[in-house]
Amino acid sequence: IALFLLIRRMLASDRGDRGLQAATLVLAASPGAVFVIHEIGYLDYAGIIAVPCFILWASRARRLFSIFYVAISLSIILALIHESMIVMFAPTMLFAMVCHNVTRGAGRPRRTRVLLAAHAILATTVALAASWVAGAWGTANAEQIRALQESIARHANFPLRGDGFDALQRSLRVNLLEVLPRHWSHAENRNYLITSLAVSLPGLAFLGSYGFRLLRRLDLDKRARRLLTIIFLAATVSPLLLNFIGWDSARWNAIAFLACFFCLACIRLFFLAPHTASDTDGQRHRIEDTPTLTFAAVSIVTGLCTSYQGFLFDGHVVQWFPFIGQFESAIDLVKGGFKVIP
Repeated sequence: IALFLLIRRMLASDRGDRGLQAATLVLAASPGAVFVIHEIGYLDYAGIIAVPCFILWASRARRLFSIFYVAISLSIILALIHESMIVMFAPTMLFAMVCHNVTRGAGRPRRTRVLLAAHAILATTVALAASWVAGAWGTANAEQIRALQESIARHANFPLRGDGFDALQRSLRVNLLEVLPRHWSHAENRNYLITSLAVSLPGLAFLGSYGFRLLRRLDLDKRARRLLTIIFLAATVSPLLLNFIGWDSARWNAIAFLACFFCLACIRLFFLAPHTASDTDGQRHRIEDTPTLTFAAVSIVTGLCTSYQGFLFDGHVVQWFPFIGQFESAIDLVKGGFKVIP
């Protein structure tokens, strides 16, 4: 519902913008959207609900500094749910805060603009600190974890996953220096990581390039545009950094899609006021040329033809984009002298 309301507000800002409509379809057709539905039960949903609601409210907030204190409160709550939430969603909230500063700070005294920037920095610092504290204090020793597992086992009517309890006693240092290097040392794990990134690349590339071009069309000075571009890129890439501490690659890709789209929503809702189809000032912000729409179409098709899994019988799988299976089959066909076994 939160995502639906955000998309509805975005599309209502310019009902004739085919580029914006294409960007929405790219998200809907992406493997990221598929995994968001698969994520039911993951704690990530707290952030997936909170961030679009935050953007919807912040884009219409009347008080100048209230957005920062709401962001601080949300960051602490998300960090207490799971410290990785800050990596997933805090850069997107920072992008919203900077959009707020640029639009609401324009024409105000220098002292007010400095205060706005200081509040954005403070909110981001608190988010990072909350994540670090939650990660450091959330680690327990082996005896405590064993006692916790035994306590839960007495009340649970299902077998417990031991790895879920093991994670509670591993520090970030152990994850970075021992667990993940060992995990990525296996070829099948690396292949999954590379494939998941490859199938996500067309959609992410379109949404990112669309956002960068939209930023270039805004009436901003070079410093503000450069800052927004850097934070936009950081918000999109930030969830992918979780590959260094966890191996849910498809999950991180899904959050990257959402983060990128949420930043697009910030641009539309903070900078571009709703207008009619005859409003020439609004039309100059449309990006709907033929190459853009073609790129969107390719991203939509590859997104719809993508599957992280899709198992059939006897261990065979559906071969979708990037069609690695087809290339391997073609090589085998050449090596085998073009002999086909039905």
